[in-house]
Amino acid sequence: MTNVQSYDYIIAGAGCAGLSLAWFLVHEGPGNRKILIADQSLQARDDKTWCFWSSAGIPDAALIDHEWQKLEIRTDNHHGISGLTPYGYYCVQSDSYHRKMTSVLRESTNIDWVECRIDDIDTQNNRARLHTSKGTFDADYIFQSIRPVDIDAHELNLKQHFIGWEIRTEKPVFNTEAACFMDLSVKQREGITFMYILPYSGSQAIFEYTLFSEHLLPAETYETEIRQYLKDRFNLDEDAYTVIRKERGIIPMVDNGFMPAQNERVINIGASAGLAKASTGYTFTRTHTTNRKIVQLLKSGQPPVPQNPSPRRFRAYDILLLYIIKYHPASALEIFETLFKKNRLVNILKFLSEETHIGEEIKIFWSLPHRPFFKAIYGARRLLLTAFSSR
Repeated sequence: MTNVQSYDYIIAGAGCAGLSLAWFLVHEGPGNRKILIADQSLQARDDKTWCFWSSAGIPDAALIDHEWQKLEIRTDNHHGISGLTPYGYYCVQSDSYHRKMTSVLRESTNIDWVECRIDDIDTQNNRARLHTSKGTFDADYIFQSIRPVDIDAHELNLKQHFIGWEIRTEKPVFNTEAACFMDLSVKQREGITFMYILPYSGSQAIFEYTLFSEHLLPAETYETEIRQYLKDRFNLDEDAYTVIRKERGIIPMVDNGFMPAQNERVINIGASAGLAKASTGYTFTRTHTTNRKIVQLLKSGQPPVPQNPSPRRFRAYDILLLYIIKYHPASALEIFETLFKKNRLVNILKFLSEETHIGEEIKIFWSLPHRPFFKAIYGARRLLLTAFSSR
């Protein structure tokens, strides 16, 4: 008979979603609960950069590695650097996040850690079970972030995909005043293509060649474009900088992707719950605020299955934009260019944060080309109906 070790909660995956949930459980949870954190590696990995424009829901401001008070936008017919008040734009690097969070969590006597291969997650006798190379564990609930969203199961099956280079130059050449939110002046490929830039100092920055599209590119294509961009925009030959590290990301941008649970005992968290905002890919803040809600539900004795963080109308807005990007990419580029040219950036960020009221949203949509949206309303009518009928 298999020896099963029992816990109150198991967290499968020690990335951003798993560690932040553990943090909220320890600091705001029901108390005196036995927790297991399991992952194939418990070491910090310097392979991700998370950014956001609100500190709401972040466990500790000390987690922030870089910040900017201005953002830059570039298109073929518009260039601007804008202040963000009342927002700031913040950057968290995965290795420092992991080290800071685990240093706090390892002080808790209620948490066990196991580095193992995770083979399966299921339920037996009204308990969730985790099957691993180090044995079998069960709990009231398993919170998992190791099973990705099935992008291809959705009709609007786009991805935000990128390769990033963090580089250091011999001389200071970067403007540290502002991060570049989108440089859409680059040559467009399938979908939407742009460069994203985070200047950490005058001589150190990360450049991410990014696409919103259905298909990935060969790795060398992303890197060739970064190399050419550095030459064209900053007059940097390859011998003028050193690539410190590289990162690669694939973020789902799908219709109706929110799936908070696999069943009543296995709860999805982070990107595995579909928390990446469909039209932008931003996930970090939504993960933290949703994890806090999960802990509040546990503390009140309710099933820890949170509601969709996006109001129905914002789900519909996301579907319309995804539809246009997939089926009418030239119109999507015109929409992005017009959006940034005719609206204050702080209002755009407020809209993307889903903090606007109907009047503000009408004003934004009124500034944009109307015809692509009318086509999208008809073409995506079934998906829109699903968005408005789901909780």
